[in-house]
Amino acid sequence: MRRGVYGRGARVGTVPSITVLVTDANTPFNYTDWVAAAAELRSDNIELYVVSVGNGPYPVAMAAVAGNADRVINVAREDDVTTAAAGMLDRLCL
Repeated sequence: MRRGVYGRGARVGTVPSITVLVTDANTPFNYTDWVAAAAELRSDNIELYVVSVGNGPYPVAMAAVAGNADRVINVAREDDVTTAAAGMLDRLCL
């Protein structure tokens, strides 16, 4: 994603580069890979937020991916993602 979406990194100027990851994290995988990829994004000044859906995501792992538990929103169902996105936009677009 970093290479495909952001190319050489975050935008220059006053507009922040933000990525929102929406996941149910229901498939067994190594969270270490996610944390490393997220750290690489943050090192390029790209902010990362996580919307975790359902019971699959593990709070500690999702906080590690986001870099901060305050950047994680948990929703119970896929239908709730739209509501979470609206709340997130309110927080991010001040």
